[in-house]
Amino acid sequence: MADVAAARGYRYLTGAATYTLITKGDNAGSISSISINNSSTSNQVTATLFLNDGTNSINIVGPTIIPVGVTMLLDHDLRFSGEAFGLKLTLAGTSPIVSVIIK
Repeated sequence: MADVAAARGYRYLTGAATYTLITKGDNAGSISSISINNSSTSNQVTATLFLNDGTNSINIVGPTIIPVGVTMLLDHDLRFSGEAFGLKLTLAGTSPIVSVIIK
């Protein structure tokens, strides 16, 4: 799967891959919450949320297992330099299906 560039809002992601949620340079560095829901009806998903500057990564969460039907909510303010970092999510497991909401 290719990266899916997004700023704020809703994304539906399918497949084991690394997705770009916020592209470096978008200057979208203040997030009030991120919701990651395992929308699969049969498989857990392993998720890793991280900042990336193009060379180095800084894990925010994970890797962590999200069981079927469970939503992981990060509801504390997350601030980072959007000029220096992009926000990425890696999904692993058998046919992961994930809904992501960024506010």
